[in-house]
Amino acid sequence: KLSGRPMDLKEVVHPADLARVREVLAAALEKRTLVELEYRIEPAGSGCRWISCKGDVLSDSSGVPTRITGTVMDITARKQAEQELRRQALIFESFYDGVVIADLSGRILDWNPSAERMFGRSKPEALGQTLFAVLHPAETDVMTGNMLATLEQVGRWTGELEFQRRDGTVCSCECVAVPLRDAEGRAIASIMVHRDITERKLLQSRLVMADRLASVGTLGAGVAHEINNPLAYMLVNLHLIRVGMERLEAVAPPGTISALQQLVQETTEGAERIASIVKDLKM
Repeated sequence: KLSGRPMDLKEVVHPADLARVREVLAAALEKRTLVELEYRIEPAGSGCRWISCKGDVLSDSSGVPTRITGTVMDITARKQAEQELRRQALIFESFYDGVVIADLSGRILDWNPSAERMFGRSKPEALGQTLFAVLHPAETDVMTGNMLATLEQVGRWTGELEFQRRDGTVCSCECVAVPLRDAEGRAIASIMVHRDITERKLLQSRLVMADRLASVGTLGAGVAHEINNPLAYMLVNLHLIRVGMERLEAVAPPGTISALQQLVQETTEGAERIASIVKDLKM
């Protein structure tokens, strides 16, 4: 009853819940079962609120069910808290970055699907272990202690992790860890956000290689220019020597000039080969 008069369900129950409430109540009356029901009501001037209803079916002397008697409880605050938790859970699950929640000793309490994809391990495998132990099971964990000490002293830890997934692919990720605090400011856990930077590091290495190749090209062109200058007058001088020996051939002893001409010819060929290499360097 409300305001001293009986009221129909549709006067208070939220329209979206009305059919469900009537169905549950009708089924309880028919089967004489315990009623447990949560629904929204809209009393005039009070706004929408959540109600939890628990009751029993009472029957008359002939055994015919006549009414349902029980208690109702306002659970609006609890429902709002549940909705907020669901909203936060959806945000947590939908992050593209890998999010890891760890306790105060660094052991994993939860991580999102992106972390499973990034690390190549399922959540059940990781729970209760430190992240370093999950990614490097055969190595001594030196990261967790440093991270926890930095979080306590500075309130923030950043670093890079490199590891190999089970499929053999190598992944690099940057990590930012911060304390997770309760309403009174006490640290109750830590949250670590990981971003895959494998492609970025690969691009950086390619840029470094390209820069080195550019430096080598500049060096090669400079060396070629320095060699080309003395090589030019060497070739000119060899040509002049050859012309001069042809003039001396008529007055020199037989065989003397021909041997020298052979040496000049071989030296000229060597110089021309150097000129070809220099041309390739400049290109």
